[in-house]
Amino acid sequence: MDGPRSPASAAGEVPAFGGWLIVGEETSDYYFLLRELKGRAGGLALVALLLSAVVGSVLAGLALRPLLDARERERRFTADAAHELRTPLAVIGAALEVLEEIRPDWPPFYQDVFRDLGDEVARLHRPIRQSGRPVRTE
Repeated sequence: MDGPRSPASAAGEVPAFGGWLIVGEETSDYYFLLRELKGRAGGLALVALLLSAVVGSVLAGLALRPLLDARERERRFTADAAHELRTPLAVIGAALEVLEEIRPDWPPFYQDVFRDLGDEVARLHRPIRQSGRPVRTE
């Protein structure tokens, strides 16, 4: 058989070698093309990953901004409230210290009221001191 073979007759028995000879089309161009496409696809995937990370970070910052602002407003409100409570309690505490000097002369009912008032001032001071938050000073 001289001449080119048709694709259907590309595989056939080769008696000289005692087996089959399979002839295929040369695909090295396709192999290199696939390698190049895989490299480009990998690079594109890496760029897409980095871009999505940047966009995600920006969007997360935008989503968290209202929460951070609310937290800051709450912190300021707590500091202002503690300051507003501390001032009258300090005045009442100072008045109680002055009245402590004449307390022994009072009737028992007034002494009980005085003691209760002192206990209430101390009770109101405790949460303000324990909050541990810095407060505004004037």
